[in-house]
Amino acid sequence: MLQMEMGKRQSGVENGGPRYRQLDAWRYSDDLAVEVYHVARKLPPHARVIMDQIIRAAVSATANIAEGYGRVSSKEFRHFLTIAHASLYEVSYFLHFLRRIEIIDGDTYERLAASCQRASRVTYDLMRAVRSDAEAKEPTPRYLKEEPGVYAANGD
Repeated sequence: MLQMEMGKRQSGVENGGPRYRQLDAWRYSDDLAVEVYHVARKLPPHARVIMDQIIRAAVSATANIAEGYGRVSSKEFRHFLTIAHASLYEVSYFLHFLRRIEIIDGDTYERLAASCQRASRVTYDLMRAVRSDAEAKEPTPRYLKEEPGVYAANGD
């Protein structure tokens, strides 16, 4: 059985990365994807098919949050959040399956399942917030505000 320790979070937010990285849903999903990757790549050879699927599902959740954030409308963003949320449920099932066939130990399962549940809950909450925003009479912008003069050229 495999037992892994949680790695350091290095999502790039502190380095001024893309704004979607400031979303808790993205950060929790990204942390989960990294943890899943480290566990999955150490799976035995007979579990390679599951390894590929669980990594794809975990990375897909994070990528869909980022892609949805880049879409023009809140409706599109909500659609991508729905896909991300479903991918997190897929990760949850694969974790359950790996535990049942005793490929990962109980501590690893509990840690990853808790991370997955947290990412799923926060993604769902973001979906609800985006839905509320889209249905409001006067929707508020979903993009974060930038500081004035960020794009000003020298001498302007």
